This record gives sequence, structure tokens and C-alpha cells, in this order.
Amino acid sequence: MRVFRHPDCPPLKRLGALLALCLALVLSAPVAAREWQRADTPNFIIYSDGYPHELQRWAKKIEMYNAVLREHFGRPPDRKGARLTIYMLENERAVARLVGQKYLAGLYNPSSEGSYAITNRKPTYYKKDMSGQQTLFHEYAHHFMYRHFPAAYPAWYREGFAEYVATVTFDVDGYWTFGLPATHRQKHLDKDPLPIETVLFGDADSLEPKRHSAFYAWSWLLVHMLNSDAGRAGQLQAYLAKFSAGESPQKAAQVFGDLGTLEAQLRAYAQSAHRHRQSKKPIAWSDEIHVTALDPLASRLIELGLERRTKRDLEATRNSLRQLAKTAPNDADVQLELALTERDIARRSRPRDFSRAEAAADRALTADPSHTRANVLKASLAISRLRQSRSVSRQDWIKARLRLIFAIRETPGDPLPYLRLFSSYSRQGRRPSKSAHQAIAKAFTLQPESTDIRIAYAFSLAMQGKHGNAMRLARVLASDPHAAHLGKRAMATLERMKAASPNKTGVPHRASLQEQPADD
Repeated sequence: MRVFRHPDCPPLKRLGALLALCLALVLSAPVAAREWQRADTPNFIIYSDGYPHELQRWAKKIEMYNAVLREHFGRPPDRKGARLTIYMLENERAVARLVGQKYLAGLYNPSSEGSYAITNRKPTYYKKDMSGQQTLFHEYAHHFMYRHFPAAYPAWYREGFAEYVATVTFDVDGYWTFGLPATHRQKHLDKDPLPIETVLFGDADSLEPKRHSAFYAWSWLLVHMLNSDAGRAGQLQAYLAKFSAGESPQKAAQVFGDLGTLEAQLRAYAQSAHRHRQSKKPIAWSDEIHVTALDPLASRLIELGLERRTKRDLEATRNSLRQLAKTAPNDADVQLELALTERDIARRSRPRDFSRAEAAADRALTADPSHTRANVLKASLAISRLRQSRSVSRQDWIKARLRLIFAIRETPGDPLPYLRLFSSYSRQGRRPSKSAHQAIAKAFTLQPESTDIRIAYAFSLAMQGKHGNAMRLARVLASDPHAAHLGKRAMATLERMKAASPNKTGVPHRASLQEQPADD
């Protein structure tokens, strides 16, 4: 919230009277909705409730950062994938309040409905504070890793890598510095040492909440040291190769030699000067940035959409969306957001009743028959109904799939209709068609970071007899502390599918189709 001096306040000699009058005028005025801005760049869609020139600057930063990561790690520009959506709030408190998690400065969610990050614009004037820029860079690093490093990594490397690359800085001419110390983590290095076994074999979620920051700090330091110490050259890559191949964390860590020696070296490294790399030429990056101001309706829809995605109070969000829909009954985007909220609420109830979600989806399609996401939702809800019905014709399934095919043709760069098309076959209990296998492969190309898409693609590969590739995809999730239970469950299912295959190229047993997770 921004507080301005009211234009009608007269110049008074006494400051107290001036403040009292202005406060009375402000309190008596109606509360206006925040105005959101949208920035479109080649790789991002960014929403901010700040000023346009401020958003322009943030869009430039994230595009430059993306260019630095690509150059540093040898990843060429690639615009095939779906763009990442970023929501930028005023500060850490705004993020924590939205999500309902104390001290949270940002988050990243690789949702199949569209990957997004929530971060903040907080400047910092103290080296020991984590800035909004470092938060943004940290969250994007997770996205970058999933997009461009398709392997399984342990928790300490995932978080340590994100911290390691988040300290990148630029000057006005585009020269950049890589590998600067994460000074906001220094206090945890000084006061909260973690045993090397806790770092290598644990994860942040298994620790007490107050020690999460220490895990991030020591993970960052270990990544920095292994990338900088000439005496340990090659050890990190050897370790990661063993880990991603499926070796246990303890066995993979043998490449580091004696862990006591590694811990002693790490403790000493915490107090030493850390090496960093400076570029010899400016970074080449795309300056195709377009900022537009959203109208009050679109601004309010952004806020309610964020509320739905964070799922703090879906009933309250639904009530607000119903009120908004009354003011814009023919707005397809408003009706779709209401439909998605009704769907999410119905998922929590027993028995599930999606009738309200379908009605809102129908209103969205009446307003805009070609709306891609409304067609996808309508098809998904129809498939859920067909799955529960006892008298279903083949034409009913074809009709639902034709709606998804229409959505694909309308927006070929949207991964969601490809996923829904593939999963419709398992929900029917049928073997996927060749085009369905092609569809999920396309979805994975567009959004490899999505948990749902990755699992579905792994099952697709297993059904085609490519069990090794399928297991590698699932192993990436099994090592992710935020999706480990899904990855391990998928791996167990894939093992059963492999055992059920009649031959090495084989076609899976029909029962294995039923083991795929439902997408509703």
C-alpha cells in the first residue's frame, strides 16, 4: 500500500493539524484496487503492482540474468519452451502474507497449468539482507535447472546452486560478475554450523524450521568451494554423475574422499575470501520488453488468481470472484478463474460435484468459444464425468478429445491441452494412441519442469518399452525434496510396468494403465 499526500490538504502552519486533516481525508476516501502492470519479454511474463518504469527495470534484469546463465553454462537461446510467469510483490511481508508462511520471501511452482514464481521488489542497503533481486534470481535458478539440466540432483545441490548463481550482478554497460559471496548467509556460517553429513544426506524439510537458513548457507558454501578449489577439480561433476545414475548419496559422496577432511576444509573456506569471475565483454541479451498497464478489472483478476493458486482461503476467493463476475458477466477470463476456483473447491469435497465449475466454464465459452484454457477445463471436467458414469458412448470420449485438439490448434505453445489429451486415455482405461504419445512428448518439450507432465511422459515412455528413459525422468523427482514422494511412487509404478511387460520392447499390461495418477 502506498500513502500519498491528499491534493486537497491546504498548507497549514502546524504540522499536527496538517497530518490530522490529511488522515481524515484519506480514511474517508474509498479504497481503490491496486493497479497492476504486465511486462512481456521473450522468456517471461511478469506482473507487478509497482510502477511501470520499475517493472521495465526488473524485466531487463531477469532477461540479462537468463543470458548470463546461458552463457556461463553453455546453453544456447531456446524459445521453444513455455514462458515463465513471475509475480512481483512489494516486499517479503507481502509474499509471506499472500502465501500464509512466515518469513517466506519467494517461491517457485512448476504447475502444469503454468509454471510461476512469486517474488518481491525489496531493495536492500545492508549486505546481510537478502534483496528482492537475489530472491528473484534464486527462484529463477530452480526453473533454469529443471529446463536445462535434466538430471537428478540432491537437495543440497539444488539449493546451493540457486544460492550460488543468485549473487550475479551487472553494471550499467552490461558487464557481469559471477560467484560473489552470499553475504546474507554469512551469519549462519558464523553461528550455525551443520555437520557435513547433514548437508550431503539431508534436506531442508527434514530440519527444524529455524535451521532451514543454515542448510541453504552451507549448501551454497559447498557448491562455491567445489566450483572454486583447484584441488577438488572434477569432484563435483563426478559426484553428480554418480548420484543422477542412481547411486546412493553415501556412495556418490565417496568421490570427495574423507568427509571429515571435507568438513574441515569447508569450515576454513567459510572464513576465506571467495573467488569470483568477471566478464570480459558485455552480455548479449534481448531487449524486447513491452510493459502495459492493466485496467482495474484485470488487476483485480490477477490478485484473485494469485489467491487461488496459493489456496489459502478458496471459499473467500470464490465469493470475491462471484462478485467480480457480476460486474463483468461476459468476461471469459473472469468466468474461467471462477470455474477453476469452483473446481479446486469441488476436488476437496466428497462426493465431488463439478457442476458449478462446469457452469462457469460454459459461461466463459459463451463469451469466447475459442478460449484455449476454457476449452481445456471444459474437456477435463467432461472426462471426469465420463470416468464416473456407467453408460458412456465412444462418441462422448471423442467429443471431449476433440475439444482438446481444438485447444492445441488454437494455442500450440500451451502444454496443458497436450497433457490432458494424453491422460484422457488412462482415465478411460485405454491404451494411448500414437498421437497421444506424441502429445505428451510435446508437452514435455514445452514444460519439462512440470511434475505432472514429467510423470505422464515417463509412463508414456514405459508403455513404449523405453523403461530406462522413463526411470531417469522419475528419478529427477525422487531427488527433489518438494516432490520426492511423487517421484518415488512413480518409480515403483514404473518398476511394476516393466515387470508386466511381455518383452523388452513390450507393450505394457493393461492393468498398468490404471496405475497412472488422475489429473483431477
